[in-house]
Amino acid sequence: MTTLYVPAGQLLAARQDRAVPEDICRWQKDIASHWNGLHFGELTVRSEGDVHHFGIPVYLDDLNADSIAVQLYANGWDGHDPMVVPMIRGNALSGGINSYHYGCDIPADHPAEAFTPRIVPQHKAGLVPLESHSILWYR
Repeated sequence: MTTLYVPAGQLLAARQDRAVPEDICRWQKDIASHWNGLHFGELTVRSEGDVHHFGIPVYLDDLNADSIAVQLYANGWDGHDPMVVPMIRGNALSGGINSYHYGCDIPADHPAEAFTPRIVPQHKAGLVPLESHSILWYR
């Protein structure tokens, strides 16, 4: 209930302004139009002591970078829940159009190979995955 209905109720209240649902519709159309053009570059992982450093170039076609989130994902292990870590958008890639470097650091208490990047739609007033269920996995 708290993971679906409470957020949905809060978003419904925010959507009383007609501009918000119209913006969500534009976002959904943009996601649908450009999703197949999204792709990753080569993942880099550097482990130092008790930290894994992850970095990856992401190419966004003509999609606004604020329309997506890049995350690092690992399945649950030893009774732990799956782990989702936001990757931070860094500098634009030189020579690339609408492409950025994303990165994050995580504790090295689990093998780096257990993690994979993914791209998910994101909208401040949208309820993902109900309103956009696309996920692009690195592998």
